[in-house]
Amino acid sequence: MIALKYSILRLVNKRSQWSSELKILLIGKHVWQIIKKDQKKTTIAKTSRDTVSEFITKTFGSLAFLLIYLVFVLGWIAWNEQWISGLKSFDRFPYPELEMILSAFAIFLSVMVLISQKRQARLEKIAQQVEFEVNLHSEKEITKVLQMLLKIHEKLGIAHDDPELKSMIKQLDTEKLHQEQRKQQEEND
Repeated sequence: MIALKYSILRLVNKRSQWSSELKILLIGKHVWQIIKKDQKKTTIAKTSRDTVSEFITKTFGSLAFLLIYLVFVLGWIAWNEQWISGLKSFDRFPYPELEMILSAFAIFLSVMVLISQKRQARLEKIAQQVEFEVNLHSEKEITKVLQMLLKIHEKLGIAHDDPELKSMIKQLDTEKLHQEQRKQQEEND
């Protein structure tokens, strides 16, 4: 059921011209509220530092940058080995200036990647919370359906002596689950 709702959500998000009412009708009001809440949190969580680090990570993590990087290093070596006539060498082998530049650049990229990973971890935490809420809601729906099924059985006079069914019909203590989840998050932080 949840997989179906997420599939519908992906389809709905592709159709941005659809109205909110239609989206609510398709995926359910409660799930839609959770998703909207998640989108607000995601938007608020993105700082200018996150935007810059994300841009840098995407730019420097591309094949185009790798090719530019290789051309730069090979050009540096070609210049300093005097493979190109008319250019005077300024950094002899083993190229200490090139090593210093590349080391500083590696530190810079490492920090940007760490910032980007930290933001990704925050987004994953939000996604986990949304998934938890959706699962709780689905559990309530399933319990309600089972209760209705049991009432139908009683009205029709069908014996329902199933202990497993009786245990599934019990209401889930959602407040206790929320407290356990908060406690686990506090321990992880």
